[in-house]
Order: sequence, then C-alpha cells, then structure tokens
Amino acid sequence: LFTDQRGTAYVCLERSGHFETWPIFSRAFRSWLAYKFFQRFDKAPSSGVLADALNVFEGFARYQGDVVALHNRVAWLDGSLWYDLADEDWRTVRIGVDGWEIVSDPPPLFRRYSHQRAQFVPEPGGDLSVLLSFLNVFSSEEQLLVLIWTVAALVPDIPRPVLVPWGPQGSAKSVMARLLRRLIDPSSVPMPRFPRGDAEFAQTLDHHFAVFFDNVSTIQPHVSDSVCRAVTGDGFTKRKLYSDDDDIIYEFRRVILLNGINVPAQQPDLLDRCVLIRLEMIPDDQRREEREIEAEFEAIRPQLVGAIFTALAAAMRIEPTLRLTARPRMADWARWGYAIAEVLGLGGETFLNAYRSNRIAQNEEALQSHPVGQAVVAFMSGRDCWIGRPSELLDELNKIAEPERIDITQKDWPKSATWLSRRLNEVETNLRAAGFTVSRRQNDDRQIVIRRLEGSADSGDSGDSGETDATPASDTIPQASEIHARALWEGDKSDA
Repeated sequence: LFTDQRGTAYVCLERSGHFETWPIFSRAFRSWLAYKFFQRFDKAPSSGVLADALNVFEGFARYQGDVVALHNRVAWLDGSLWYDLADEDWRTVRIGVDGWEIVSDPPPLFRRYSHQRAQFVPEPGGDLSVLLSFLNVFSSEEQLLVLIWTVAALVPDIPRPVLVPWGPQGSAKSVMARLLRRLIDPSSVPMPRFPRGDAEFAQTLDHHFAVFFDNVSTIQPHVSDSVCRAVTGDGFTKRKLYSDDDDIIYEFRRVILLNGINVPAQQPDLLDRCVLIRLEMIPDDQRREEREIEAEFEAIRPQLVGAIFTALAAAMRIEPTLRLTARPRMADWARWGYAIAEVLGLGGETFLNAYRSNRIAQNEEALQSHPVGQAVVAFMSGRDCWIGRPSELLDELNKIAEPERIDITQKDWPKSATWLSRRLNEVETNLRAAGFTVSRRQNDDRQIVIRRLEGSADSGDSGDSGETDATPASDTIPQASEIHARALWEGDKSDA
C-alpha cells in the first residue's frame, strides 16, 4: 500500500505470477477484493463492508506507506529508462547504456488507463529507416527530423517540439499519425477528440503519454497556451469534486502531434515549439490501400520498436558528454537529437542544420499568420530604421495594410496604440529572426525603434533561425534628437 506523488492511494499486489498496480478506489481493485471475499466466505460482501475496507486500506497507504512516483508509459529510475509494454503480464523494457532488456518483475512505476494497448514485444536487429517507406515524407531534412522526433519521443521529462504534419487532402497525414502513435504509445483511441476546455484538455494529456490530434483547423489562443504548457511541463489544476475545494494538480510533459490541411498552430509562442512537416498529395496511381500499409507495418513493428530502444541505449552513452556550442530552441531535445543522429549514422551536425532550416519555416509561418508581423515586414522594406510613437506606427501600418491585403477589421488587428505594443511583443522574436529588432527608446518607452540588423537582406529574409551569436549588444539606442538617432542608424557615424 502506498501513495503516488499526487497523494492518490495505490495497492501493488501479486496476481497470476506477476505484480500489478491499481488505485485503491478503482473498479478493478474493488472487484478483486469482492472476489477474494467470496472465495474465503462463500458469500458476497455488502457494499458498506467493501467501502469500509477500502477506506482502511487508504488510511494505511497514506499514513504507513511510502510515496512512489508513478508515470505514464515511460520513466527514469536508477539511471535507466523504463518503457511500459502495457501487456497482461505487466512487463516493462529497461533501457540503459548497456542495451535493453524485458523485465518481468519491475518495481511499481506506471499507472495504467483503459485505453492503453500493449506494445509489441520488441525484437533486436531492426532498421529504423524502414519506417520512412510508410510515410509520405520526401524531403531528406524532414525525414531526418521525423526519425529523430520518433526516437526522442521516449525520452522522459524533457520539453520536445510538437510535430506538425500538414498538407492537402490525400497526403496521408492521418496514416502517418496513426503509425507513429503505435510505435510510441499504442492506444484504442489513437487520436482523441480535440478538447473543448482546459479541464478536459488536462485530463486528456494526463491519460495519454502521446497525444495526437487529427485534422485540426484552428486552435484558440487559450488552448494554444495549454499546448505550450504541456510541452514545457508547467502544471495544470482542476477541481477534484464540485462539492469540495480539493484540487488535482497535473505535472507532465507530453508528446504531441497536430495535423491539418494548413498549419494548425498559428500563435507565435506555439509555432516556436513546433517541427513542421510538409506533405504533398499522393497521386492516384501511387496510392495504396490503408489495410495493406497497416498489415506490412504491423509485421515489422517489433523490429522498429527494437530499433528505437537500441538507438536510445546507444544515445544514452554519448548524450551526457555532449556540449553544443550553439543551443537552439528546445535545447534538451536538440542535445538528445544530436546524440540520436550520431548513433543512427545521420550526423549530429546534419540534424542541427535540418532543425535550423525548419525553424526558418516556423518563423515565416508565424509572420505570415500574424497580421502585425506581416505588416511590419512590409513597412520596413527599403528602410533601415524607424522611430516613433506607437500611435504613429499604427497609422503607418494601417496605410500599408490595404496594398498588402491585410484585413484590419479582423479581431487580431490592433485598434489602439496599446494593443499594437502587445501585438508587437507577440512577434518580437520572429521579427528578429527575419532581420529586425523592435525595442523601446532609452528613457522614453513611449517611442518604438524598429531597425534592420546588420547584414540582413532588404527582403526581410531571415537567412537563419535567429539562434546565432550575431546579435547587437543592446536593443536600445542612446537618448538623442530624432536627427541624431537617424544619423547613427543610417550609417553617418561621423555626423553622429
């Protein structure tokens, strides 16, 4: 008898030659207890007797038992990575620097949910690159990123980017999602309905280690924020019962996939945490039946799962020794990705270059989907510097919106100078990656300074992900007159 890190009472008991872990108030344990009572006394226990027994067990678990952290599908313990096969024998796979093995009597590590399905028993000797033959991904950089993302998905407790396959109807987005889900976290509900509220979203994330959402068109800003929190590991809370004040606190980091005809992630903060995979429509003469694809995939799934575990074991040997000189966004995932790319023979630097290229695509998508970001880039075309008040900048952006076909009646377009400043904050990082800095004038935060970074193209092409050391020493300019400032940033240094 013990409690988990959330204070929920559990029992670990021997059954059919192996150990199982159940919540004390679960239907499974209640049924088992009634069955044992009937075996002993040849009669059914009353509901009151059962309730009293469960309450006593909870008391022993809470006041005499240990606190044991329970996880969903994957966990760290004693320097090893453990993967729950979720089979009837409650076996796990222990992955360490010495390789991987199936463990029949693991310590209590995992909580189970009814939707979970057993993973195929892994087999050694598989080739992970065979996975690509089932996916409609043809860019070599994106193929590499999909392989790395799939293997690194099983590394517990690190922030990892959201995988976003997107493309037209008939590009096999759903097939890709279902197959990857079977490798990472098999489920009878491989792609649950997109939650409507924060409480439902938190519960979905809690019950699924890998959360894949299919055919997502748009994501509301508050849900986009929740997805970001699920990536970074921030907590969620919800009321335990409407009749009391107890809260359930969820803390986890999840593997998330979103697919859609267009990129469903539009908020810059979420896009910054994504890997975008562009899929093309499959010609009719090259299309295969899904049942044929799935039959072939199921036949080699044990080898693919084994190949993932083998790659993780090898990556665990070199990951602690890596020291990346440039740390891109999602730095922990990038370090693991570098190690995995090395052991797969793909090259760590090749992976980092592919990730940087993908971040350029993220940035372009963020600016295209953000009306203020799009307008600022157009406004700064042919300019090296602009200085003025937010109200003046809003007037300028309103003027340029019409020729750029930006709808200023949409709700995301700022209607006041205050809201313009907030919208600029949302895309400040993306504008920097596109070659522009947005700052407030020193000692006068009522004036905005937009300037082009040295060496950036006039077109606003980012040229890189923005994760370089070539950033200016300050985001502010010296307090000076308007002419003085313009001379400084327009190149007339002697005049300045």
